[in-house]
Amino acid sequence: MTHNLLDYPGKMHAGGYRVTPQRKAILDAICEAGRRVTVEEITLRLRKKSPTLNRATIYRNLLFLQRMHLVNGAGDGKDKRFEIASVEPHHHLICRECGRETGLDRTRVERLKRAIQKESRFTIDDDHLCFFGICRRCASGANRKSQASAKQRTGWKPRRKHASS
Repeated sequence: MTHNLLDYPGKMHAGGYRVTPQRKAILDAICEAGRRVTVEEITLRLRKKSPTLNRATIYRNLLFLQRMHLVNGAGDGKDKRFEIASVEPHHHLICRECGRETGLDRTRVERLKRAIQKESRFTIDDDHLCFFGICRRCASGANRKSQASAKQRTGWKPRRKHASS
């Protein structure tokens, strides 16, 4: 997804905000990756171009870009990943073991969204839904080889299993 399909300067200006070099650099870094990226990956990309950008500035601007609906974030903590918001809403099932993403049918999610809004009298203003879990292949143990190739391809690491005491 490219941020050039969105009128991000127009959205920022309409909200009374400026397009700062930091915001543009962060959007560029996410876009150049061509996939969901962590704050760490964004930081590494930006160090080459903008060595003065620190992690706090990146976090602050990512939160701003999410509030402006220019960037979507999914996950939590260090595993949170960001992508450029698409023009059309899209929704995912994401495997916590191998990182595989499966798209969800938009019409089903729209029906669910309308039902939730009607029942709760809550207006949903962000149209990006991710469900996290374990895919069928990982659940059956058939995906161990794919995890190694996913790590090599994307830098993604499967979650560590903690031994219980």
